[in-house]
Amino acid sequence: MAVLWRLGKGVSIEEIGEKRYIFIFFHSVDVNRVLDYGPWLFDKNMIVLRAIKLRDIPLKVLLDTVELWVQAHNVPYSHDNLGTARRIGNYLGEFVRWDDTQFDGKWESYMCVRVRMNVTKPLKVGTILMNGKGEGYWVAFKYEKLPSLCFCCGVIGHVEKYCLLYEKGDQALTRPYSSWL
Repeated sequence: MAVLWRLGKGVSIEEIGEKRYIFIFFHSVDVNRVLDYGPWLFDKNMIVLRAIKLRDIPLKVLLDTVELWVQAHNVPYSHDNLGTARRIGNYLGEFVRWDDTQFDGKWESYMCVRVRMNVTKPLKVGTILMNGKGEGYWVAFKYEKLPSLCFCCGVIGHVEKYCLLYEKGDQALTRPYSSWL
């Protein structure tokens, strides 16, 4: 991972438990770069990173959220603003920031929103937003750098054959998620 991150000062990686590691960065610039440019994948699995404080107990820190870039498609030019980006971000999880350079003002374009999301909950595929005339329009979401995703339940981190819904053997099981996410 250290090679992929292209760190200036380096990092020390130590295993502290099953599937738990602590990364000790030698410079704050490297920490910020790694956290800002994620999510990071290893062998198609998402690495959930969390900055911790000296008083934290690393094995007890919850690792249930990640920051993802989400493309919001079909946002009209009139709604290309921070307010709409915040609404979308807070609908998906917790708004972090938006990339106002991505949207070029056409219906075919998309707004890019950075969102802190709970990885234990199903992804949302879209929402209806209202325009100034009281008319609703559908905004579809596409997730960037998405790792393994279950098409049955929409949760990151496992695939269909390991899903509890799939294991129940329901022949009429619908799959509301697909690779277009």
